[in-house]
Amino acid sequence: IGSGQGILVVDGDYSTVVNTAIWLGKQNFKAFCCTAAKTALEILSCSSHPIELLLVNHNLPDMTGEELAKQAARMKPNIKVICFDAENISQTVTKLLE
Repeated sequence: IGSGQGILVVDGDYSTVVNTAIWLGKQNFKAFCCTAAKTALEILSCSSHPIELLLVNHNLPDMTGEELAKQAARMKPNIKVICFDAENISQTVTKLLE
């Protein structure tokens, strides 16, 4: 499916990011994972491998996924972002589409 594209997975739940990264690796993506937005920003700024997609939970311990997405876009204007929230999915999608 993939061909080595970099994907950064950010979720406050460690098992979620690890399992997602394992699955993405099996699909031939280069997965990076962390459980905090601050760490995600550090990975984005320091990674020698291009990260093309940010897959982020809206509810993070240190900022919202929306805030992280905005900061990531300032750092890497071409990055694609998928922000998810299993608890409030319809509200999150509506807000992000505005």
